Amino acid sequence: YLHMKKLLVIIVLGLLWSGNAYANDIKDIQIEGMSIGDSLLDYYPEEEIKKGFPENWSYKNKTYQNTYLHKNNSHKNLKKYETVQVNYKTKDKNYTIVSLEGIVGMGFKECLKEKEVALESVKPFLVGVKYIGGGTKKHSYDKTGDSKVDNTIFEFKLKGRFVLECTDWSDKLTSSKGWADIFKVRLYTKKFDKFLLRAY
Repeated sequence: YLHMKKLLVIIVLGLLWSGNAYANDIKDIQIEGMSIGDSLLDYYPEEEIKKGFPENWSYKNKTYQNTYLHKNNSHKNLKKYETVQVNYKTKDKNYTIVSLEGIVGMGFKECLKEKEVALESVKPFLVGVKYIGGGTKKHSYDKTGDSKVDNTIFEFKLKGRFVLECTDWSDKLTSSKGWADIFKVRLYTKKFDKFLLRAY
């Protein structure tokens, strides 16, 4: 438990606050050196980006595409996270980042405890950023209602949100798709947030 607590604090503090004491804009925060609004091509070649497309899952609404970058499986090895998920507009040849998610595998109950530790570690940097709320609800992907997601959400004045999130996939989805429970640190634009409401 102590090892995991240290791991999570390190991971969340691994977010980079771009030269500011506090984050005033979603673009002030970086995950693995990348920020909302950057071109993913500045960090990864297009061939590698396309290799990260999910094989058995994508949005029904094709406005946006996602790709996965895995630790020790790319030319730019991830330092803080096991996986980073990146979203961008499907037809955007510049691959402009609209969402970044740092991901670590973790059981749901443990994640809820560790999320609180992580939250305390980042609060000093979020002075002036609006707390939206959070809590546990049914995951919108799973129409059976058996999967859960718990999040804590902060909203920036300049069109973005920062979220600490735990996901508890149902036993059925874990068995059929191999999806494990995870902890996420998420950054995304408000436009992408609205898209997610109809993505599935």
